[in-house]
Amino acid sequence: MKQKKKRRKVQAILMILVMLMSVSVLQGVSGKRLLSARAAGESVTRGEWIHNLVSTFDMKMEEGLVPDTYYPDIVGMTYYSDIQTAIYFGVVDLEAGESFEPDAAVDREFAAHTLSFCMGYDTSDVTYTMDDEADLTYPGDDQTAVDMGWLALQDGKFAPSQEITTTESQNMLQSAKKVLDASGVDENHENVYKFADNVIELPESVTFDKGEDGQIIVHDTSVELKEGDVFAVYSDGIAYTYKALSITKEGNDLIINTEKVMYDDAVETVDAEGVIDADLADFIPAEGVDAEVEYEDQTTVKGMRKISGIKSVKSINVSKSIGAGTVTCSISDITVDYRIDKNGYRFAVYGKVDPSFTFSGKKDLVITLGTIPVAQVGKIEVKAVCSAKGSATVGFTTNAVVGVEQKVGHAPRHLANYTSPQWRFSAKA
Repeated sequence: MKQKKKRRKVQAILMILVMLMSVSVLQGVSGKRLLSARAAGESVTRGEWIHNLVSTFDMKMEEGLVPDTYYPDIVGMTYYSDIQTAIYFGVVDLEAGESFEPDAAVDREFAAHTLSFCMGYDTSDVTYTMDDEADLTYPGDDQTAVDMGWLALQDGKFAPSQEITTTESQNMLQSAKKVLDASGVDENHENVYKFADNVIELPESVTFDKGEDGQIIVHDTSVELKEGDVFAVYSDGIAYTYKALSITKEGNDLIINTEKVMYDDAVETVDAEGVIDADLADFIPAEGVDAEVEYEDQTTVKGMRKISGIKSVKSINVSKSIGAGTVTCSISDITVDYRIDKNGYRFAVYGKVDPSFTFSGKKDLVITLGTIPVAQVGKIEVKAVCSAKGSATVGFTTNAVVGVEQKVGHAPRHLANYTSPQWRFSAKA
């Protein structure tokens, strides 16, 4: 098997929001025509294919933000800006200085690899069905293309160097567009759950918190549960299913030691989707991180101490010293979109981050700034991913989008944002 090339990192500072859960980002789809008018059997050039990907996934770079021209043969050609945009988002896996060959016909492996990358599919656990797996550079992406119905095997082989036709290209992009179009969430959706006969469904008015080691704290002692019962509790429209191992009463709470019960064993049908607002006041700074709460009325409080009264948090401002450098960041507007049905699930985290960064060094750093609990879904970990080359001072504002989507029979899909940050300043030594 050929060794997969390492992706060239974009030399920039990225702020990411990561949902820590073992479970699915909506990308807008441009109304641009996906393919130029061509005969169905004709081939598609590499430049055209990249143009179509940029259009389909609505990839946008901030005006004036242009990466270096890594491939000399794209200068002055029709799709130069599209290829540069794809380079910025890591779509093109080709060493700098090599020929991109924009006018060459796109082959099956280049198409499979780049589309799988854009879709965010996790190809680490695919089952291979082709005979020429050892000859492939990106076997996981190639198998995903077969599994998704993008491309068919040729006499049992993937045939990576075979050119794709306009019809195949159109079908691949339409398949991707169908997935993207189905990713929207209706925040006013009326959720419907039908539980198995042995499941006790607690009213949605009953609130609970998660304790340690599988403990559930139900804030209602009138709930009728006994040891061995399988029950469902709700938080923000999402049902969670457990089996009660032991139950004790403490004041106005029931302390229940539980074990999780899988949806397949407890839920017959489910149709749930909505939006959860994260409470920024619950932000937990990482060790060594200073935090400040800014409320909507412009009041600010050092640390995460809540002030008296009920006030809406506007943002959390955090900072951390790294040697002679610093990382500062304002975090706001954090929400989680979710969809759950018997075919799978999708969780997407949206948020606005406004970081600035000074750094002097020769290696990349990943700096954890803190976490934000989100209802009972999990928690969001806020990290600064700092890619440095020499010294740099960088700042930007961006709408971050991350998440995971899992559907039955499909590889997990990692969700990402294809809109570049709005840069405030940048200076590099």
